[in-house]
Amino acid sequence: MNERIKVIVFDLDGTLYQDFTVHKQYLHFMVEGTDKEPWEHALVDFTEEVLRGNRLKMNAFYRMDAVGANEPKRYFKEVERALLPVETAAPGEERIYLGDVWAILTLIGYSLGLYDPDRCQTIYRRTRAAMEESGMTGNKRLGDAIRRANACCETILLSNSDEKTALNMLDRLGFSGLFRTIGFSAGKPFGMVDKLKSCCPAGLENPGSILAVGDHAYNDLEPLRKIGCRTLWMNPYPGIHEPQYDLSLRTLDELADYINSLCS
Repeated sequence: MNERIKVIVFDLDGTLYQDFTVHKQYLHFMVEGTDKEPWEHALVDFTEEVLRGNRLKMNAFYRMDAVGANEPKRYFKEVERALLPVETAAPGEERIYLGDVWAILTLIGYSLGLYDPDRCQTIYRRTRAAMEESGMTGNKRLGDAIRRANACCETILLSNSDEKTALNMLDRLGFSGLFRTIGFSAGKPFGMVDKLKSCCPAGLENPGSILAVGDHAYNDLEPLRKIGCRTLWMNPYPGIHEPQYDLSLRTLDELADYINSLCS
C-alpha cells in the first residue's frame, strides 16, 4: 500500500464494532416457539465451531437448500454434506456467501426451514433491539482515529442497513457525525460501486487511492477490489478459511492504529 489513501470506505456491522454474542440472541429468537427450540444450545455450539474453522467453510458460497433432519447431529452432518461450496454466485440465485456470523445464521435459518421474509425481519429487529439494550459502546480509540482521518481523507460509511437502523447504531456507539458521507441501504455487494459513485463521484477516478474496510469480504471488499481499490479485511477468527485482501487486522485497536498511521 504505497499510494496515499485519499478515500476510506467503511462498513458498519462487524467493522466499527465487534459483537461476539449476537449469534446467541439471534438463534434464540429464531427457534423460539418452533419445534427446533430444543436445538438452541446445539445450534449455538455449531455456529461457534464454524467461526473456529472446524465446521463448514467460511468465505465460500453455499446453496440455500432445506435440510431434513429430526435431531441436531444428523442435521449438522447433512448441512456439511448437502450444502457443498460452489465457486460462483449470481444475483437472484439461492446461494449465500459465508462472510460473517450473520451469514451463518441465515444459512441455518433457511436450511432448517424457519425463515420467511416477514419472520426473518422480525428476528433481525428483535436481535438489534437486544444489542442496543445490552449497553454496547463504540471503541473510543477507533472513533478518534476516524475523526483524525477526516483531516486527510474522505471518510465514507456504506451500510446495507436502512437509515434509521444505521443512525441508531452509530448513536449507540457514540459515532454520530463521525463520517463525512453515509450511504444507507447500499445494496452491497452488487450495488456497492454505484453507491460509492453517488457518495463520492470523483473518488473512483483513481481506485488505487481508495481503501475498503470491512469484515464481510464478498459484500464489503470484493466489489471494490475488482476495480482496483485496496482492501482491509477485519477478521477476529484466526482459524477460518481466508479470502483475498491486501491487509488483515483482528481488533478495533489495531484498526485505530492503522488509520492513525495513514495520516501521520
